[in-house]
Amino acid sequence: MNFSAPPMVKNIVRRVEQAGGEALLVGGAVIDVIDGREPKDWDIEVFGLSFARLEEIFSDKGAKMVGRQFGVLKLAADKCDGLDIDLNVPRRDNHIGKGHADLMVDLDPGMTFKEACRRRDFTINAMAVNLSTGELIDPFGGKMDLALGALRATDPELFIQDPLRGLRAMQLLARKCGPVGFVEESTMNLIRGMSDSFPHLAKERVHEEFRKLLMKAEKPSTGLWFLRESGWIVHFPELEALIGCEQHPDWHPEGDVWIHSCHTVDSAAWVRDNADLPDGWSEAFMFGTMCHDVGKP
Repeated sequence: MNFSAPPMVKNIVRRVEQAGGEALLVGGAVIDVIDGREPKDWDIEVFGLSFARLEEIFSDKGAKMVGRQFGVLKLAADKCDGLDIDLNVPRRDNHIGKGHADLMVDLDPGMTFKEACRRRDFTINAMAVNLSTGELIDPFGGKMDLALGALRATDPELFIQDPLRGLRAMQLLARKCGPVGFVEESTMNLIRGMSDSFPHLAKERVHEEFRKLLMKAEKPSTGLWFLRESGWIVHFPELEALIGCEQHPDWHPEGDVWIHSCHTVDSAAWVRDNADLPDGWSEAFMFGTMCHDVGKP
């Protein structure tokens, strides 16, 4: 790929390689690179080095453990040219309960990339860029799915172990899959089958997926329609009640309160990105707009 990382990222890669490891750019940053954008967040998976060794190598970069259990190390932005850089060690997730956090993690720096990315939710998130060569590593066909606008489970057996993925689909479909995006049929069936696990999700995690939808998607209504089509909207009865709630056609010729609210939240996303909202109010503005007519039913 014709891609050049910032000097600080190149410096980090050199340190990893000098210590005998391999550094791969992973996650949403790969999608940014494919689409010709510079990533805002640099998630780098390091193969061949232990978590403790990474802490040692990057102690001068303000390395802070944000998840030893998950093998995640965050570098200080003020020591990394203002970049948001996370390093992680490959891992296996073994779920032992019904919630998003009910898992045992096995860190294994010796894993292959294909083995490591089987745990990732969708194929578009199961790609990597070799930061030394620029090579795209795509064992599950994520680039093709990205071009199609498709969300497809990377590994169906592992996918269903994490019920949060139903809501990750909601925000990723709106943010990453373009105007013709869709959830592949067998993956949608998996998500529908996971709906009963929703009560086991922490409210903080639910909020975070809605926050990503409302704060980062150009058309948040895409995610709301996904909730309806997948059946997950039953867990948000205030939104479900908007469906079929009639309005006076003289004032709202577009349709019921559901249609009106979807139009409104998309207009709010334009305001979010183009208007001068007071500092710290964008999130409240977006949530408030989505919910502005929940009293009508």
